[in-house]
Amino acid sequence: MEAIEKKLAEMGCTVESGAAGNSGVALSVTVPREKLHEAAETLRREGFDFLFDIVGMDYGDAGLGTIYYLNRSFTPEGMLALKTSTPDREKPELLSVFAV
Repeated sequence: MEAIEKKLAEMGCTVESGAAGNSGVALSVTVPREKLHEAAETLRREGFDFLFDIVGMDYGDAGLGTIYYLNRSFTPEGMLALKTSTPDREKPELLSVFAV
């Protein structure tokens, strides 16, 4: 996981190891919205090929966002939460990861 953390940090992502409680999240990654597709592609190349869940978030005055919960289908090491957001509440657009 350290190599993945390094690659994501180089993209400008904030990476946090471990998670509180019993969420099962081993790594939490906050990615700038303009880097979402690139981060998702990187994670796919690193074996995160299973999209477990997508959650829409309302962060109040900070805007709206999405959390993608990813895992590896063949070598599960714990779930990864990929988070992004936009402060634009009037036209909240984020890039799609559908093609990934």
